[in-house]
Amino acid sequence: MFCSQCGSQIADNSVFCPTCGNQVMRAQAQPQAQVVQPNPQPQYQQPVPPVQPQPQYQGQPQYQGQPQYQGQPQYQGQPQYQGQPQYQGQPQYQQPRPQMQGQPQYQQPRPQMQGQPQMQQPRPQMQGQIPPQGPRPQMPPQQQKPPKKKKKGVVGIIILVIVLVLLLLALIIGAVAIVIFSGVLKNPKKMFAENVVSITENINGEIPSIGSIPLEALFHLGVDDTQNSHTSIRTTEIMSDAMSQYDLELVQTYSYNKDNGDAAYDFTVNVNGNPTGNGSIYFTDDEFLYVPMNPDSPMVKYDIDSDTVNSLKDLGAMERFSLMVMEKERGSGINWNQEKKDFANDVLGDIPKSSFKKSKDTYTILGVEQKCKTVTVTVSDDEAVDLMEGISKLMYKGIETDEEISAFESVLSAYERKGGMLDLTMTTYQYKKTPVAVTMEVDLNGEVSTFDISYYKKGSEKQFIIDTGDSYYEESVVSKGIGQTHMTNKIDFGSAFLAIEQDSTGIGNSKELKGTFEICPAGDSDTDSMATIAGKTITGTIEETSILGNGVKTTEISSEKGSVSIVTTMERSTLDTSKITPPTFLSESGIDCGSSLEDLKETLNVFNKDDSFKVDNSLVHIAQVYYLIFKQSGIR
Repeated sequence: MFCSQCGSQIADNSVFCPTCGNQVMRAQAQPQAQVVQPNPQPQYQQPVPPVQPQPQYQGQPQYQGQPQYQGQPQYQGQPQYQGQPQYQGQPQYQQPRPQMQGQPQYQQPRPQMQGQPQMQQPRPQMQGQIPPQGPRPQMPPQQQKPPKKKKKGVVGIIILVIVLVLLLLALIIGAVAIVIFSGVLKNPKKMFAENVVSITENINGEIPSIGSIPLEALFHLGVDDTQNSHTSIRTTEIMSDAMSQYDLELVQTYSYNKDNGDAAYDFTVNVNGNPTGNGSIYFTDDEFLYVPMNPDSPMVKYDIDSDTVNSLKDLGAMERFSLMVMEKERGSGINWNQEKKDFANDVLGDIPKSSFKKSKDTYTILGVEQKCKTVTVTVSDDEAVDLMEGISKLMYKGIETDEEISAFESVLSAYERKGGMLDLTMTTYQYKKTPVAVTMEVDLNGEVSTFDISYYKKGSEKQFIIDTGDSYYEESVVSKGIGQTHMTNKIDFGSAFLAIEQDSTGIGNSKELKGTFEICPAGDSDTDSMATIAGKTITGTIEETSILGNGVKTTEISSEKGSVSIVTTMERSTLDTSKITPPTFLSESGIDCGSSLEDLKETLNVFNKDDSFKVDNSLVHIAQVYYLIFKQSGIR
């Protein structure tokens, strides 16, 4: 080894230099390198005496903690030993040196990840030593767009943004236009026609149920449902103190097979426990069979054509029979879009657009005045006649008859007879974009008549009113909470008045109902409240409790002449095949009408289109069947 002071060669085991007496400083073994965690540790400064950097030998591991001197020659090839060998590929870790004040701080290097550029700590440079490289700056992308292309890209983005803004603007304008032109700027004449036809279409949809509420509430009579295959039996006991010697029992059995459409209805009358007759109608496949209540009368069979079978197979037996003999298919297929065009072109065609005025007004819906948009037109003489006849035909579109049943018939006939001045002001009301009412004021030579037609339905709530001055009909349902409703049904024909009020609670398949009713057989009545005419008023109560179609319904009727109690037990179960299977038809003792509907109607002598309205209505269905069953029974 050599002296660090004078450079003389010294024996390896010498403590002092023989030439200058300098004490030999031996290198201590380097401590084992500790792996540094990725998270940087805080650096602390500790004052130490200043030392010179130790010369670094190529290929020789460095020692830390030994003072370094400048001017020391570097030797190659001399092996240096450290306390721990280093292996190729293993990162070198150095023990941090103590820093003097003013001396740059060195941080302990972090372990390098594979593929990551190695960063080296700066060290003081010795004479003749290659300075270590600092951290490499991030290289820019290999390919840079020329300035010209970059400018073109910016322009393209700007153009794209402009296009998107224009498209968005067009979309907004389009949406606003839809809203505006659907109401504010819509042709008032077209809007008027749409409102009138929409309301009359809804009224036609209600015609099948008109009259069903009093039949069900007062007499417990009604048509069958076809929700699923079932047999439903209603046993009704009628007791009256005016006829205490009679205990009348009616048993009605409804059966329906949803799989093939077979249906049956059976009606039995028992007086004081003794059966007096049993009448039935059956629909099996494409065959109809009538079994009269009078056992001495023959059975009647009829082969139904396939079109009628397909049209009516989803109805109960009572409805099916009524529509079959009236030659009326279920749902006459009214094209209401075409009706709207015809009404606008034929009825309103000669009325100029300027005659239709848009405004705002209030209308009472379910007892509350609501703000509505209105369209009003005022016409006179022939235009007034055409408009009244046009709306009347729309209202009764679902009733096929050759007779005049116009609601304005009395006014029109008086105008034809007397002449003079006829003025009509008609207004349509639209609530939240839904047509709800049409009102009319007719002035014939100074005598004014008013008409009001209203239809509104939302969820379980409904308002259906036809007020023609001489007659009044109302059905309204008001929601009182979840599953709770209040229903009102009023009918006033001047000579008779009926009002029914019912509160119903339905949760799931259960039903609780309580109600009252009042009937005035004759005399004037007040349509705003239930009228009371002394000595002629019939009052009563209604109650029903049922679960899944099983339960009890009771109606109590009172008048000055006595009282009547009607109690019905309702039983609904799975299909009883014995109730839907017809008896065997014997051709030698029965009447086979083949496929001739005219022979069937002549044999049964039922109502037909020649002597009754051709209308799909539950009251008409029940009347048809009861007339058929009772006409030859001998029961009064």
